[in-house]
Amino acid sequence: MIAYKLNFTAPLHVDSQGTSFYEKADEFVHSDTLTAAIISCWRYLYDDSVDELAAHPPFTLSSAFPYYSDIYFFPRPLVDIFHEPEDGSESKTIKKIKWLSQPLFEQVLSGTLIDWNKERPELFAETFALLRDEAECLEEKSKSFRLMTVLERPRIAVNRIKDSAEEGSLFYFAEHYFREEAGLFFLAEFKNGTTRKKLDAVLQLLGDQGIGADRSVGKGTFIVEVDDLLELELPNDPELWITLSLYNPDRGEVKNGLLNEAAYDLTTRGGWISGTSLKKPPIKMFTEGSVFKQKPEGRTVGLFSEQQWKLLGLKNPILRHGRAFCLPMKGPK
Repeated sequence: MIAYKLNFTAPLHVDSQGTSFYEKADEFVHSDTLTAAIISCWRYLYDDSVDELAAHPPFTLSSAFPYYSDIYFFPRPLVDIFHEPEDGSESKTIKKIKWLSQPLFEQVLSGTLIDWNKERPELFAETFALLRDEAECLEEKSKSFRLMTVLERPRIAVNRIKDSAEEGSLFYFAEHYFREEAGLFFLAEFKNGTTRKKLDAVLQLLGDQGIGADRSVGKGTFIVEVDDLLELELPNDPELWITLSLYNPDRGEVKNGLLNEAAYDLTTRGGWISGTSLKKPPIKMFTEGSVFKQKPEGRTVGLFSEQQWKLLGLKNPILRHGRAFCLPMKGPK
C-alpha cells in the first residue's frame, strides 16, 4: 500500500463545507478536496481530458490524516471498539478519541476490542490514541503534546469600490501550523503504474502551488514524501468494510441494503467554485470511519446539469468525488 506524506512548509486553512466561518478550519483534508486539487493541477502537466479525468479518475484516494514521524493515525471506526470499565468512569475520555495509531487501528480491523483496563492506550490532545511504546518517541511526554497549533489572525474586509475597510469588518482567520515531523498523509490505489508516475509528478506541482485557502500568498504548500513500505495487516475474511474517505453511494447500492446494520455519520459538503463567486450546491456524504456490511463503491456526483453549468457560464461540469476508499475489517468481539 502506498502512502503519501505531506510535510507542510506553510500554514494550512481548509474549509470545504463552504461555511465562510473563517475562525474554524478542518484539521485534515477530505478525499474530495484532495482529489479535486490533484485533478486541477493535472491539466498543467498532461494532455489527458480533464472532463474524463474528473468523471472517472484512474486512482482512488483516502482522506489525508495526521501523522507524526513514523506514526500514522487513522479515523476511529463508528462501531464499538473499546471494552470500557463497567462503572462508566472513563466514558467521557473514551468518547473524545478520534484517531487511532496504526497498531490500534489494525487491532480493531482484526475484530479485537481494545480493553481499556488491561491495555489502556496513551492519549495526547485528548483525541489521539497510541500504544505506550509509540508514545516514547513523542518529544513531550504529556497530554499537552500537539501535532498542530491553530492560530487565529485578525483580518478586515475591504470594500473594493471604495478601497476602504467596511464598518464592523474585522474577523479572524484560523490557520493550522504543523510541528516538525508532523503533517498529513493519504493512501492511494491506482489502475496502473503509469497513473502512479503521473500522480507523483502532479503532487510535486500541487505542493508548490499549495492546497486550501490563500494559495496566492504562499499558504498550504508542502513537500511530498512517498512511503512504499507501509503495510497494513488486514483480515482475509472480512465481515465489514470501513471507509477512509468520504463516500456517496449510488441508488443501486442503497437498494441492495447498504444501510442494513451500518454505522455511519453524515457530513454536508459545500464550498466555492474556483475562480467564481458561486457556491457549490450542498451534498451529503458518509464520513470517514463509517462501517458497512457490503463493500462501498461510490460515485462521482455532478452538482449541476449540463444546461445549468452552461447557463452559469462555467467551462466544465462541477463534480464532487464520492468514491469510497475502504478497508476490510472483522466484526468487533
